[in-house]
Amino acid sequence: MNKFFLIGALALLTSIAWAHEGHSHDHKPADTDFKTDICAVCKMAVTSKSYAAQIVNDGKPLFFDDIGCLVQYERKGQIMPEAVKARYVRSVAGDAWLEADKAVWVTTKDVRTPMGYGFHAFADKKSAEAFVKTHKMAQVVAWAEVQKQVPDSMGMGTDSMGKM
Repeated sequence: MNKFFLIGALALLTSIAWAHEGHSHDHKPADTDFKTDICAVCKMAVTSKSYAAQIVNDGKPLFFDDIGCLVQYERKGQIMPEAVKARYVRSVAGDAWLEADKAVWVTTKDVRTPMGYGFHAFADKKSAEAFVKTHKMAQVVAWAEVQKQVPDSMGMGTDSMGKM
């Protein structure tokens, strides 16, 4: 009886460990070379430690110079949803990678982002709210709202309506 219990417990632990594999916190962000890594969408250098983003997959990590480029990349089907293991964005403070869906997002055109999408990621609500207080028309938004608000195409120097 004890033998069967032990075998069952080991099988359960093994299946839990297997199921646990594949969650985004198991897929760490790759190191970024802020001099040579190139955005997978706009092909510009990823130079901002405050706005870089990346998709972690089973192959080579994909880097982006702005979260808007990452959202467009996925929206256009350039990567299969099941291939995306994790999405990361740099904090506005420039000191850490944050999981995109766990970051506290602020939108405002008051503070320029590399490609002009106007989304800013914070590690916590307190930092995001302090930023909102000092910038006109800034507001905290959810990750789902960031994904909705990114236009289908936009480049450097344009606003959300595609105008210069």
